[in-house]
Amino acid sequence: MVNAAAALNAAAGRLSPVVRAVQAADTEVVGASTLATQLDAADHAVTAMLEALGTTLATLAGQIIKADAEYAATDITLSRKAAG
Repeated sequence: MVNAAAALNAAAGRLSPVVRAVQAADTEVVGASTLATQLDAADHAVTAMLEALGTTLATLAGQIIKADAEYAATDITLSRKAAG
């Protein structure tokens, strides 16, 4: 889960320099402004998706931790009952 989030953050990070480079390009070049706008929109979309994914992963991690604690408590209870 941590590796997936890191990989997605790295991918999003690679988009930002491209957007800045295109925005710094000569605006006289045909299509440079349009491309910069589209890349900027894509950058914002990726950022929003990563934020949503991060929230979802944090929720999932919390649920896994809770399930693990409940399983451990049940395991201890069953072990004690089995021991007598």
